[in-house]
Amino acid sequence: MLTARDMVPIDQPNSSWSGTMSAPGAARKPAAPMSARNATAATHHAGWMRLPRGAPAEAGMPEEVRIAVAFFKKVLPWESTWNRGGREAMPLRSDWSEALCPVQRALEVVGDPWVLLIVRNVLHGNGRFEALRASLGISEAVLSRRLHGMVEAGLLTRAEYSIGNRTRWGYAATEAAAELLPILQQLALWGEKHTPLPAAGAHMAMVHETCGSETRQGQICSTCGEAMASEEMIWVKPWKGSRDHLVGPGVVVPG
Repeated sequence: MLTARDMVPIDQPNSSWSGTMSAPGAARKPAAPMSARNATAATHHAGWMRLPRGAPAEAGMPEEVRIAVAFFKKVLPWESTWNRGGREAMPLRSDWSEALCPVQRALEVVGDPWVLLIVRNVLHGNGRFEALRASLGISEAVLSRRLHGMVEAGLLTRAEYSIGNRTRWGYAATEAAAELLPILQQLALWGEKHTPLPAAGAHMAMVHETCGSETRQGQICSTCGEAMASEEMIWVKPWKGSRDHLVGPGVVVPG
């Protein structure tokens, strides 16, 4: 069990923090001499190490800070967003996976904007890792975490696709992900109505291929009155000059 003692960093003899924090009631150690703390001034500053590009920020923290960070990450739902300055983002909301309200339970799975954007792309057949990364402008690490979580949540499945004679693996929508299409389409309609259109933007038509008409609803075609499946939809994007045919569950379109 974690106690108050776990929150108190351990004195380190060569740290600039030495002597400033200790266990309650314990005698403090004198701070290390300035010469000892600054023995490697070229790579240290106030106890923080200069890191090579791409190294995790925690690696450059004094030992006391790393201990404190480890403690708080055990008791709070942190999203790991340490930057070079050592500043942590605000803690995120608590776990809703067992909430009585189904809206909360649903948001526990799909409430992250990256999740819905990945579902959008996968329903376009764009489930290849590199294609997802390039299209979304997301880092490989963040994308890997989201994809892993979405597979565990039952939104995605690994699927084979072929390029020439080579077999590759990508990500395809499950039935659960395909059922989010009405939400995505309703979000598109809401976005066009309630958000400013960028200078280079244009109206995105969602065409129900079965009847050939544009729909102004997300789930039921506003023209023919039929329910719309993902594989029956075309999204017309003038800013890209494209008519994107959506796909059903289990499909990855080769690049």
